[in-house]
Amino acid sequence: MYLRKLKGISLYILTIIIPLFNQEKHVALSLDSIFMQNTKYKYKIVVCDDNSSDNGLEIVKSYQKTHKNIEILESKVNQKLYKNILRAYIALDTKYFCVLDPDDFWIDSNMIEEAIDFLESNPSFSTFAFNTNVRTNINGVENDVAYISCNEPKSYDFNNFLESGAIMGHTSATFFRNAIFGKNMPKQMLELKTSSSEVSFRGDSFRNMVHLHEGKMQYVPRIVSVYRVHDKGIWQSLDKVSQLVTGVDFYIDMWEFYDRKYDTFLVRAFNTYKGIFELESFGIMMFNALLDSRFYNKMQNILQKMQSYHILFEANLKDFDTSPQHIKLKYRIYKDIYTKLESKLKRKQLVTNKIDLMQSFNESMNVLNQVSQMGGGGGR
Repeated sequence: MYLRKLKGISLYILTIIIPLFNQEKHVALSLDSIFMQNTKYKYKIVVCDDNSSDNGLEIVKSYQKTHKNIEILESKVNQKLYKNILRAYIALDTKYFCVLDPDDFWIDSNMIEEAIDFLESNPSFSTFAFNTNVRTNINGVENDVAYISCNEPKSYDFNNFLESGAIMGHTSATFFRNAIFGKNMPKQMLELKTSSSEVSFRGDSFRNMVHLHEGKMQYVPRIVSVYRVHDKGIWQSLDKVSQLVTGVDFYIDMWEFYDRKYDTFLVRAFNTYKGIFELESFGIMMFNALLDSRFYNKMQNILQKMQSYHILFEANLKDFDTSPQHIKLKYRIYKDIYTKLESKLKRKQLVTNKIDLMQSFNESMNVLNQVSQMGGGGGR
C-alpha cells in the first residue's frame, strides 16, 4: 500500500476514485490522462477493483510500480458497483475527491488545477463541474456531442434545484469538497432502506445531489473529458421503461434520504412515473409478456413497482393531480395496452375490426391478470 499519511492526515489534497471492473481496453488511457495533469496539488488515485476477470487489474498494478500515488482496493468477490465504490467513499481522507470511470478519460491538462484553485478560494462551494464530450461509436464512426448544452458559467445552490432544477456535471468532469464521505458517512448509505437504494446511491446523480445540499456548485462550460457511450454501460443496457423506473426509484430514495423533507423529490418521481405510460415501448413490453416467457417475470416486477408507486403517490401527494381521470391503475394500464395492441395487430394484419381485437384483448387480459397480481387496488 502506497498511502502516505502523517499523524492520520493524508498528505494528498485530492483523491481520484476509479471503480474498476473488466476495462482492460480503456483503463491505461484513463490513467495516462490523469498523469498528464499540470498541477501543484498532490493527488492520489484509488482504484477499487470489483474482482475483474480480464487483465484490467494487472494493467493498474503495472502503473503502480512507477506511480506510488496509486492505491488498489482489491476484492475476492464481485460486489457490484455500489458496494465497490462505497469502499472508496468510506476510506476517503482527502479534502477533495472526484470519480473517473475507467472507460472515460480527461483531455484537459489543467482541470485539476482550476477546480481545486476555485474550491480552495470559495469555501461556500462544494462542487465544481466542467463540461464533457459524449462519445458514441456507431459502425466504427466516432461522434462527440457536448454533455451539457449551456455555454455560460453558472452557479447553483440546493434551493435553485428545488425550484427549477440545476445543471449537474458528468462524473468525469466534476470535483467535490469531501463534505459527507469518509468519517462523515451518512447512515442511510451504510444501512440501505430499500433494494433500489443501491442503484440510486451509486452514480453521479446522487453524488451531485448530496453535495449540492452541502454547498453551492460552480459550472464552467469548457469541455475537459470524454464520456464513452456503449451498449455495455450500466445505463445504456437498460430499456427506456427500466430507465424511467430507475428514475422514479431515485427520486423516491432521495425523498427518503432527507427524511421526506423535500416534497420536490416526490413530485419529480410522480412526473417521471407518468412518463412511463406515454412510452409506446411500455405497451409493447406488456404485450410481449403475454407471448414470451422471457418477459414474464420482468413485466411482473415492473407492474408490482407501478402499483407500489401509485399507492405512495395517492397517500402523499393529495394536493396534486394524479390524472389521467382518477382511474384505477390497472385499468389505465389496460387502456394503454389495448391501444398499442390494436395498432400492432392491425399492422401485422392479424385483426381487421374491433370485434376481433376485443376478443384478442380479452384473452390477453386473462393472462395479464395472472401476471400482474394487482387485484382491484390502487384506485381512488
